[in-house]
Amino acid sequence: MSSKIIKVKGTEILLRKSPRSRNMNITVKPFGGVRITIPERVSFYEGEKLAHEKIRWIEEHVDKIPKERALKRSSYKLFPKRRPAATRFDSSLNELFCFGLFIL
Repeated sequence: MSSKIIKVKGTEILLRKSPRSRNMNITVKPFGGVRITIPERVSFYEGEKLAHEKIRWIEEHVDKIPKERALKRSSYKLFPKRRPAATRFDSSLNELFCFGLFIL
């Protein structure tokens, strides 16, 4: 697989050729950045052209990423503190032992 990094309006985009790809795909991931996967038979020029055509869509989705991370962090605070898994496991074993369902 060959690849190339381009910059469109300040956004770095990885163009990657894939033998398995049948279509051109745009992927925006929080930690992976922006990637356009293109079939091997398609030139990098076509991938760059797609990046320029879809730059507004790409920028919109890149701008959403920090907001999604902040929402995920704040949602963790909604749940009460939980006991560690080992403590829960030990208490579950004790309950089973008390009821005679678990025999050593």
